Amino acid sequence: MISALHTIKTIYFATGIFLAIGLNVDQFVYAQSQDTEGDTSSNIFITESGKAVFTSRAPMLTFSGESAQLNGMIDLEQNLLDFYLDLETLETGIRLRDKHMRDSYLETDTYPFAEFRGQLVQVPDFVVSDTASVVAVGRFKVHGIEREIEVPGVLIGRSEGLLLSAEWTIDLPDYEISVPKVVFYELSETQEIRIEGLFQPYQPNE
Repeated sequence: MISALHTIKTIYFATGIFLAIGLNVDQFVYAQSQDTEGDTSSNIFITESGKAVFTSRAPMLTFSGESAQLNGMIDLEQNLLDFYLDLETLETGIRLRDKHMRDSYLETDTYPFAEFRGQLVQVPDFVVSDTASVVAVGRFKVHGIEREIEVPGVLIGRSEGLLLSAEWTIDLPDYEISVPKVVFYELSETQEIRIEGLFQPYQPNE
């Protein structure tokens, strides 16, 4: 009897300065499982179009950057979380500022991705319309630096999947990201990060 089969999906993606992150992830691998006796895939939820936003509040300038290409997986069966963003997809609304952000600070040619891998402190038991406050703990990597973080969030059960929202802050010096003081691109050392998205049940190929 085969207890489980593992489907491996390789996914590439990146994130701008979303949370001022510059992840050094050239290739990301999802390990997802499907039980042959019982369908566990219903406990695995994925998205390729989540939203990631960073907000910088410096004394002379407040601005945000956004990407709608956050990739992620929530595996409630194994209690695994995987999120990553192609930093090249972050946009602030000013092209020159985006170029400086990617080239001089996030250094996306070298560190193209931001990534979080971890687990929930407590896995909620969901039914449709349930709302649960959750806390995730794990490793966040950007600009080649990886650190332990704790992220509070909310999960809402929907008929079409799980709706996730989460907010936290990061300090750029912790990830060796320099803080420019140019007026049109003045950055706060502390960046506010927000992610949200609808995670739909993973459907393995036959």
